Amino acid sequence: MNSKDTIKIFTLIIVVISTTFTTAQRKPDLKENDSIPIDSEVKIGRLNNGLTYYIRKNANPKGIIELRLIVKAGSYFEDEDQLELAHLTEHMAFEGTKNFPGDSVVNYAEKNGIFFGKGLTASTAGMFTSYKISVPSSTPDILSNSLLILREWAQDLVFEPQRIDAQRGAVLGEFRQKNGSSSAKRALEKSSRIFFNDLRLLEINRLNIENIRSFKHESLLRFYRDWYRPDLEAVIVVGDLDPNVVELKIQSLFSDLQNNNPREVKNFESRMKGALLSRNGLVLFSGPDVSDIRVEIFLKRNSTKQAKNTLGYFKSSIMDDMYSGLMRIRLESLSKKFNTYPINSYINRNSFDSEIDALTASTTLNDIDDVKEALKSMTIELRRIGEYGFASEELVKTKRALLLAIRSDNSTNSDYLANKFKEHFVYDKAAPSPSYELSLISRLIDEITLDEINNFVKEWINFDVNRDIVITVPECNKAKLPSEGVVDNWIREFKKEKLAPFKNQFTVPNTLLHTSEIKYDTCQKIVKETWTSDECAIKDATVTKFSLYNRVTVLLRTSETSDQGRNGITLRAYRNGGVSLYDGVDRLAARVVGSLISQSGVGLFNKFQLEEYLKEKRVRVSFNVNENHEQINASCAEEDLEIMFQLIHLYFVSPRKDERAFEYWRSLKKAQIVRDATNGSSLIRNADRALQGDSTLLTTKQLEKIEFENVWRIYKDRFSGIGDFTVCIAGNFDLKQMQKMLLKYLASLPAGEQETAAQKELVYTSPSKGQKTIYFGDNNRAEIGLFFPGVNRYFFTTRNKLMLDLLGDALYFKIVDRLRTKEGGVYTPFAYVINSRLSKDSVDYFFCIKLDTAPNEVQKMVSFALEEFRSLKESGPDLITFEKSVARRQQELIRLKRAGIDASKLADLYQFDDCPAEYLQQEEILKSITLDDIKIAANKFLSEQNFQKLEWLPEGSRPNEN
Repeated sequence: MNSKDTIKIFTLIIVVISTTFTTAQRKPDLKENDSIPIDSEVKIGRLNNGLTYYIRKNANPKGIIELRLIVKAGSYFEDEDQLELAHLTEHMAFEGTKNFPGDSVVNYAEKNGIFFGKGLTASTAGMFTSYKISVPSSTPDILSNSLLILREWAQDLVFEPQRIDAQRGAVLGEFRQKNGSSSAKRALEKSSRIFFNDLRLLEINRLNIENIRSFKHESLLRFYRDWYRPDLEAVIVVGDLDPNVVELKIQSLFSDLQNNNPREVKNFESRMKGALLSRNGLVLFSGPDVSDIRVEIFLKRNSTKQAKNTLGYFKSSIMDDMYSGLMRIRLESLSKKFNTYPINSYINRNSFDSEIDALTASTTLNDIDDVKEALKSMTIELRRIGEYGFASEELVKTKRALLLAIRSDNSTNSDYLANKFKEHFVYDKAAPSPSYELSLISRLIDEITLDEINNFVKEWINFDVNRDIVITVPECNKAKLPSEGVVDNWIREFKKEKLAPFKNQFTVPNTLLHTSEIKYDTCQKIVKETWTSDECAIKDATVTKFSLYNRVTVLLRTSETSDQGRNGITLRAYRNGGVSLYDGVDRLAARVVGSLISQSGVGLFNKFQLEEYLKEKRVRVSFNVNENHEQINASCAEEDLEIMFQLIHLYFVSPRKDERAFEYWRSLKKAQIVRDATNGSSLIRNADRALQGDSTLLTTKQLEKIEFENVWRIYKDRFSGIGDFTVCIAGNFDLKQMQKMLLKYLASLPAGEQETAAQKELVYTSPSKGQKTIYFGDNNRAEIGLFFPGVNRYFFTTRNKLMLDLLGDALYFKIVDRLRTKEGGVYTPFAYVINSRLSKDSVDYFFCIKLDTAPNEVQKMVSFALEEFRSLKESGPDLITFEKSVARRQQELIRLKRAGIDASKLADLYQFDDCPAEYLQQEEILKSITLDDIKIAANKFLSEQNFQKLEWLPEGSRPNEN
């Protein structure tokens, strides 16, 4: 992976530095230019050869150790004959080392549950290259061998000529995948040249395709010899460990590394300097693979020069986040009505690692005719903020949101800490302890004044110079793309408008539901029984079953700690019925009932008021109608439990009839369908969904046939009463409190007289044998889907499902080994199996292989993929592939067990009358499956009888019909 390729001028991820420690810490007493103290719990050392190491004990998550090798050399260090070879060097780390020849590094890791691309990965940036291994702490040998792998990467890679040449193709494949179409590349290049005032894209991306194809092996070896040396390297180990033991291992393994004739390290960052030339830029672009109408404003200035480990630098990052929060509140208040568009604004420091900062405002539109109005809204509001600043109530609200964010996030995670130490080594950024960091953030949030933030923002907002505007549209909207002269006139017009201070006219009701209006029997007794049978009853699987008088069945599974992460309680409710009860235009209407509910709000709240009311609450509720069921999905934190139940109650008794909201949704949907028809990625995605039996795709003609009153009637029909619903709830809650909520908000609902369909076997129609090719766009890229439907359904048992999953895993490993490692023609192939449970006993399934390759490589790569599929069917997996598949499945089962039985899984188990204990004991069943079992299963389940191939090729690949 190459992190520089993922940077996009149109987006920025703003990370709010946060932690879960309490704020009751000693407030740091620092001045602006003072350095922030390093985490006192990290052991930092330096060997005689210059190698630096960071070791920190940390038990979050328990049983995991994060290892990093950081090389303070990346793409900026390349000579002219080495363009992109820092990246290719990173790839070679997985192609053989002195003590781990060939594929041994990957095979060793994956046999121990550490999978390539997840726990075993690497990335290349301009100033550094990073290698990562995440290992279990339970086996000391794995930690020792993983440290040995880091040691081998540091100075003992083996560059086999054949493997070097194979990785040329893998790097080219990665470039194709991450940079997408030719039109997307041209848009990025055009925007970059304007943004950086004619700074060459080569100096931004450092990517030269021709050099990847033609470089001499010696150029690659020279890069490795020059820059992979101990005085430029750091080893980072964070996790559930003994620091003294790890330190001794590092000293033993890494002390013999040599700095042989070290090359001088120059100021390579100077390559990325961009110049502000006191002028404005404009980019107008359309392309066949542009999917959205997007308008962006960039207000640029030179980056501030400040040491990155000081309080001043830290404070500026907090103020950047505060500005983003303030802008979010301000701009959201302007878009709290239909036929408007969401606007985002944030500060991007050191864009593309350059010495340019930018304040960015952007929006995505539904209608090309809204471009002028969107640009006006952004320009006027930025000018208003520059002139009048923000209001005190906006600042109070923003500070509250920031504090809520830092308390709900988790900065004690070992992965987070390891990355923090990486930035300390490479950039000398601050790396305080989590508790100190929280104390510092809390203090700064509290101390920053309204005048301070307003003065900070006013320094940014200048429309006269160094202002760039970027407008990108899909090919279908090209004719309406405004000219440069028109946009210049718009900006002059907007700058003449007189401004008044901002006045928020958006109001939100104070109360979601007046509970005094709910009529329910406080003396009602809930009928209680235990669902699980004796043979299934284990502590973690016991489920309590209730029956309410209004024909509602309730299943509760409590856990002492939250299984569900941030939303600690989950709810899934279902009832037989759904779209299958309707025909003709009513069937179309039933399919969009969920969209009507999500757009309309509930009770006294329209959609936007409801979003605002729930903003600082951790609760989510959605109603939907699928093919065979009505369904409710919800989740919440324990403190928001009553809000969740109030919402569910309201959607039954006080739905909101809002035709305008529905028509707005319909217009958005129609515009999206039109854009999808002229976008290659959307065409292939929808064709893929259709092949897999997805019947939810709509056409514009079908949308026109749907009448609002029909949708509203079906909503009322399906959700006028709660009778016959099964409600499954799982998570960390008090059983008595839950019973109270059930009585108050669900037992008080009418049962209703809804028609229900008998539980029937779901129908899955396997695609017939054939091929579909889509020719679209001008990209030098092909996407291929190979589908292998099962000829016969299989009888469902947990063992049978695990064997099918193991076959999917084995197919994945064989495809990766052949197409990426040996042939180098594909960067990230995928292979998997999809199971569709049709009834208690019957399951339909299909295997799938997906490839992304060069158009001229399609026939060869498909041929190789089919060879691997046939080999797996005829002979089954080899022992190494089987062991890796079992390890992968074990990791997935550990993840599922850690997640526990949430409401969705509980509903599935109850619906098919499966045993919860067996679900939690899949690891034991997995251990009983042998290699011979899988060989028999491969011959039984793998089939080409109904094989289908789906291709997306560039327009230039279309055969000449003459």
